[in-house]
Amino acid sequence: MNILQTKSAAKKIALIGALTALCVSTNYVMSAVPNINLMDLLVFVTGFSFGAFAGASVATLSWMVYGVINPLGFNIVILASCIIGETIFGVVGGVIRKGIKFHRPSNFNIEFGILGLVLSTAYDLITNIVYAKIFNLPIITAIVSGWLLPPWFGVIHEISNLILFSVIALPLVKAMSKVKERLIIV
Repeated sequence: MNILQTKSAAKKIALIGALTALCVSTNYVMSAVPNINLMDLLVFVTGFSFGAFAGASVATLSWMVYGVINPLGFNIVILASCIIGETIFGVVGGVIRKGIKFHRPSNFNIEFGILGLVLSTAYDLITNIVYAKIFNLPIITAIVSGWLLPPWFGVIHEISNLILFSVIALPLVKAMSKVKERLIIV
């Protein structure tokens, strides 16, 4: 490995660490507001901007910290399901980036919003199924109670991500591309 590869690797590690810290800190700041967070968006944008591996790394490391020192408590199996669900945001961000052409950027707000909604639904489905299995509940009970009964955690999570991804994803992607240029990360 030459000196340029070493510098590039160090920059990537530092970037992943900084974005992980941002995800964790925003989760703690927003923990009083159930199921509205910036982590999903930040992980997705990380994957979109720096690749699926970076997005998955930020997702995993963020949940390793936030999930262990969680205001709502700790359960190793639920933590594992949260890591898997969150990783999907980063991997999908990295995968779709390759197929996107920025000819009509205004359309991306809608597309990013719908993608945030779909990814949040997948995340909630994974975590609700795991919750049902851990506490020996029927899966349908966990899904219905997670989405449709007050305080509507699933609905809040999905609608908030629909809005956040629609409004913030594209400007954040543009900002991250400037960071990428300045760091000269390939």
